[in-house]
Amino acid sequence: MLPVPESNASVRAIAEQWAAPQGDFQVSVKAVQNGYVQTINYASFLNQTATEVAGCELHVRSGDHVLCGEALFTVHCRQPASEDEFTTLRQAVVLGANRTPIQDPEFAISQLVEIALRALSPGINDPHTAITCVDKLTAICVQVATREFPAENLIHTSSEVWLKRRTFTFAGVVDKAYSQVRQSANDQIAVLIHLLKSLAKLQQCCAATEQKTISTHALSIEQQIATLTISSSDKKSIEEAMLPFRA
Repeated sequence: MLPVPESNASVRAIAEQWAAPQGDFQVSVKAVQNGYVQTINYASFLNQTATEVAGCELHVRSGDHVLCGEALFTVHCRQPASEDEFTTLRQAVVLGANRTPIQDPEFAISQLVEIALRALSPGINDPHTAITCVDKLTAICVQVATREFPAENLIHTSSEVWLKRRTFTFAGVVDKAYSQVRQSANDQIAVLIHLLKSLAKLQQCCAATEQKTISTHALSIEQQIATLTISSSDKKSIEEAMLPFRA
């Protein structure tokens, strides 16, 4: 589901706060059609001729919807250039009518979230289906937690042509999986408690650096529940579900 982190010896990742050396001339390359970004061939950007291009800055990522005329990327050139000169490079950003899961980990998550939201709607009111979706979302997040996320900044080791891009993060994936379900669960105590238990399981599978992300979602659920009038037994269940996040 994630774009594969670059393992090619000719490319290395650099720090997120890295200040890329700017070219003297910037060319904005725009979309020539509406559509969803389905895939991006990142190697095409890094393989630009160093005497002509200092680097490229991608403004979109897989899963984004872009409009005709919207900027896809900016090329930092060493000499004057026009957008027409990068027509071939534009084809490295593949647009289509629909999202795909090829490089978009949030696509499959969005589909499960949509099912959960429908189940939680007043007209359906099916908390069991929503809980099943939460289980599947948690399984996806556990799998993603074991993956290495692609770096935002890359540089070609020989030509020093650089690439700055938007990519996915663990925090973003978790937010996509849980936030809307939590908001739509509203006063569905069983669903909210199950969310807390699922987050506790996810926390056990995450690196220490990611646990704050999980705790933040758990605290949001606790705050949401605090606005509700609930029974003492439910309060006890919530306190027990929150214990893993109080350590």
